[in-house]
Amino acid sequence: MKGAFAVLKEVIRLFPRSNFASPRDITREACIHSLQTQFDVLQACMLNLRSLSQVLDGRVMGSDDVLTTELWTRLGQLRYLLENSSADQKEYNLMLEGRQADQLWNALNGSTECCLRWLRLAADSGGIFDDTTQAHLFHRYICKMDPATIRLHGFNCFQALFADVNNASQVWKTSGRSGQKAGCKINGPAFVGRRVRVLRQDEKMHNGTLCSYIPPNANSREPRIQKHTVRWDE
Repeated sequence: MKGAFAVLKEVIRLFPRSNFASPRDITREACIHSLQTQFDVLQACMLNLRSLSQVLDGRVMGSDDVLTTELWTRLGQLRYLLENSSADQKEYNLMLEGRQADQLWNALNGSTECCLRWLRLAADSGGIFDDTTQAHLFHRYICKMDPATIRLHGFNCFQALFADVNNASQVWKTSGRSGQKAGCKINGPAFVGRRVRVLRQDEKMHNGTLCSYIPPNANSREPRIQKHTVRWDE
């Protein structure tokens, strides 16, 4: 299992993305689709995550030390598979379903900083979760965390999913200047404006504007949109 995952990304990288491939090429998206169809690599990865997390000290799961473990490497490989599947070709598009999100949460021992850190980055990738799965994660797990125990990545994850779930239900709107990030399934203002700041050394993102919805109240009969400029590239 370890050896197979070790070369997984390197094998997939041999195949060009669909937007760079010639008509005769086997694309990266087709390669991932084939691996999933024949070997169910997502489920294999989930099972491996559980076995890896069981042998880790809880203090590692809650600190930056987890970034140097095989567990975090495997999580990176899982995100790579999901990010590099195609959002344009429905048959090639891989997204985590609700049951798989449950498996992931349980495999990573629930509300650990490791789990919440990965969910935050996965949300930023765009297209890893569909709206139903994001809402499922947010309502079933994130909203039930004890506020007194939430740490940096937990709060950051709450902010991200809170924004995405409310944006998907059209409770508010997001906007921002155009931009993109390699591996993301979404680009432009939809990507840039949907994010609050990513903290620590996880990822470097773009600047943008987060717009919050203010419902009608005693001082204003009309709803208003309040804009908050956020910077994450200093």
